[in-house]
Amino acid sequence: MAQTKVWEQNRRDAKRFAREVEAGVTYWVIEEAVQPWGNEPIANDYVFEKKALLGLMSGSMSPERLVLTYGPVYDTQPRGMRTMRGSGSQLFKPFGGDTSTRSLEDDAYPELVRAEARRKQRGRAGARR
Repeated sequence: MAQTKVWEQNRRDAKRFAREVEAGVTYWVIEEAVQPWGNEPIANDYVFEKKALLGLMSGSMSPERLVLTYGPVYDTQPRGMRTMRGSGSQLFKPFGGDTSTRSLEDDAYPELVRAEARRKQRGRAGARR
């Protein structure tokens, strides 16, 4: 098994990562997601593409900025961590019950759900009567 490569959150590693980053390869960072049941660490992935005049970018994120903002950066997915773009069913587990009929908004933000339903009943969004 190959050793996981890690770039720490410092200027030296940011420059090293900018030299070593490859287009089309997935890189991982650990971010903290705020959930109604508490904060939890989540693995988020970034893939860099070659952009004209800019070099390698992941959306609007340069390789150096990724390391300095969200470091450490890993070249393999951290084990045992839920991914940011993982299946939606993982979001419903803390609430229990049938996940096909209940949503996170129903439990955590009932006023928001009711306001949205009232706006849909009135017609187009923002219409006044």
